[in-house]
Amino acid sequence: EVAYTKVILEISQVLPQGIILENLNLDSQTFGTETVLVAKAKDYSRALALKDSFEQSSLFSNVHFKTITAGDASGGDYPVSAELAVTINKEVAK
Repeated sequence: EVAYTKVILEISQVLPQGIILENLNLDSQTFGTETVLVAKAKDYSRALALKDSFEQSSLFSNVHFKTITAGDASGGDYPVSAELAVTINKEVAK
């Protein structure tokens, strides 16, 4: 049994200020395999802080940027878009 609410809350706790997740798709196959999270950031430094926060967290492993795009005028308050490849550790789901 996977406690999805617990996982979502734990992920939200490691998000730095100035970051929003555009997508978070969780299912039983997500844990232990690489998945891509799309985040929006207020600036480039906050996107880097997101990667650092994920790397330091026990929730994730193999954290790396797939893409990062700064200065998208259509982004409003969150003009930096980042795709992060992460592996959500299986132990998180227990």
